Amino acid sequence: MNKPLLLIEDSPSLQLTYEAALNKAGYHVQSCEAGTEGLAKFDELRPQIVLLDLMSPDRRGIEFMREI
Repeated sequence: MNKPLLLIEDSPSLQLTYEAALNKAGYHVQSCEAGTEGLAKFDELRPQIVLLDLMSPDRRGIEFMREI
C-alpha cells in the first residue's frame, strides 16, 4: 500500500536520505525544497502526512503548519 507523504526539506542530502527511508517504508514521497512550493504541492495533493523542515528558505515550518 502506497501512503502519500509530502516532504519539505531544503537540504538536498537530507531530502535524498529521507526519501530513501520513507520509500522503503512504503510511502509515496513527493518532495519540495521550500515552503511556498510545498504549499502549492499540498493544495494539489492533499496528503495526510507532511514532514517539514522547521527553517525552510522562504518560511518557517510553524507558519506552514498554520497555513495548511
